[in-house]
Amino acid sequence: MSDNQEQFDDVGRIVEALKEDGREGVSFVAEASSAPGGVRLHLIDLGSSAEPGVATAHPGTLLLQDGALPEPGPGAVPAPSADVKLRQRTLRERLPDAVGASEDEKAVAESEAKQEPNTRCS
Repeated sequence: MSDNQEQFDDVGRIVEALKEDGREGVSFVAEASSAPGGVRLHLIDLGSSAEPGVATAHPGTLLLQDGALPEPGPGAVPAPSADVKLRQRTLRERLPDAVGASEDEKAVAESEAKQEPNTRCS
């Protein structure tokens, strides 16, 4: 750590300044350049729709808002605070190789869920 002590101390000062400003839960990314005054601090406020990631400023878990469903059924609508396009874009960026379940896989999962509703994890 001694090789990086100066950077570690800089991060500590940023964390303390954020705490003093009442922004303790806000993550950040510092971007440095060789231009005079070339340091930018990007604040990342995850809001209520995400939990922080482990050792990263980026979201670890996206949370659905009250009343929102992963795949809306008849009459379901996203919560007014949900940004569906942002959530879709974020998921595509984070999981570029992800493939959705086939219709057969969905049918099996729905059937199992109806048979054993009290044993599923939520």
